[in-house]
Amino acid sequence: MKKTTTIIILVLLISINLTAQKSIQSNNRIKETLGELWKNSTSVWENSSKTTYLYTNNNNTSTLTFIWQGGAWVNSSKQTTTFDNNNNMATTLVESWNGTSWDNSYRSTYTYLGGKMQSSLSEEYNSGVWTENNRSTYTYDANNYLIEVKLESKYTGSWVNSSRTTYTNNASGNPTFMLAETWTDGAWVGSSRMNYTYETDLLTGLISEYYSQGVWVLSSKVIYTNNSEGEIQSYLNQTWNSGVWKDYFKVTYTYESMSMIESIDQQPISIVYPNPFSEQATLSLKNIDCKSYQISIMNITGDMILSEQSETKEFILNRNNLAAGVYFYKVISKEGILTGKFIIE
Repeated sequence: MKKTTTIIILVLLISINLTAQKSIQSNNRIKETLGELWKNSTSVWENSSKTTYLYTNNNNTSTLTFIWQGGAWVNSSKQTTTFDNNNNMATTLVESWNGTSWDNSYRSTYTYLGGKMQSSLSEEYNSGVWTENNRSTYTYDANNYLIEVKLESKYTGSWVNSSRTTYTNNASGNPTFMLAETWTDGAWVGSSRMNYTYETDLLTGLISEYYSQGVWVLSSKVIYTNNSEGEIQSYLNQTWNSGVWKDYFKVTYTYESMSMIESIDQQPISIVYPNPFSEQATLSLKNIDCKSYQISIMNITGDMILSEQSETKEFILNRNNLAAGVYFYKVISKEGILTGKFIIE
C-alpha cells in the first residue's frame, strides 16, 4: 500500500504542475494513461496503475483508476467531476473501492473569479459524515499567472496554516521554478523545490529537490516526450540514487480524436466501464433524453439473466453469482434500442 500511495502522490504532484503550464490547443483528448514501475531484479517495466477518462460535452466528468494486482486490473478509485455554466470545474468527488462497492473518500468544491480559480474546500468522509479538512487559496500576478497556492488545515475547529507553494513564471506564463514550504513553529520553512525546462512552451523536464538539515538534496527528475500536436505522450520519472539517476516510474498517454468524437456526440450511445470487470461495472447511457429505460442482460446462449426498469443513466452491473464469460445487454427506450456486450473475468 505504501508503494501505491507514493505513486499516486507522485502522479498527482506532476498533474498539479502540468495544470500550471500554458494550455496547448489540440484536436485530441486523453482517453487513458498507463503507469508502469521499473523492476530492478528483472530489468523490465511492470504494470502498476491505469486511468480511463470519460467526458460529457468535452469536459472530463469521470476518471477510473485501477491498480495491477495478481495479474489483473483491480478497481482503486473513482473521481466524478461537475462543471459550471462556464465549463469551470465546480466539484469533485473521489471514491475508493472496498472490494465490493465504492465508498466516499473526499470531495472538493471550487470558486472562481474571471475564470481563475480563487479557492477550493476539501472534505473527508468518515463514519457517514463529511468533515472539512483542507482549504486552498490561489493568488495571481498582474498577468493572471498563478504565483501562489496556500493550503490551510482544520485543527480543533479553526483554520491554521499548513503549506504553501509559490511559482516563478516565464513570459509565456509557464512556471520555471516552484518552491513548496510548510508552516513550522510560526514560520514558513522550505520542504521541496522544482526547476522546469521547456522547448517552445512545451514542458520537457523538471528536477525536484527536498530540504534536509539546511541543505537542498536531489530527489527526482521527470522527462517528458511530446507528440507533433504538442500533447504529452509520456513521462519518465527517475530518482537520484547513489549519485546517478535511476528509472522508477513512467506514464504513457493514449488520446482519442476530437474530430471523430464530434461526429457522434449527439448520437445515443452506451458504455460499460470497466470492461472486462470482476465484481462491478457501470452501464452509462449518453445523449438520451428519456427518463425511463428497460435494461435486459443475456448470457452467450441468449438466456435472460436480468430485466429491470431504470430511471438513471448510470446503471450498476453487479456480478453477484454470475460465472466468468461474455454477456450481452439491451437498452430499450422511446428513442430506440442500444445493445452491447461486456466480459466478466
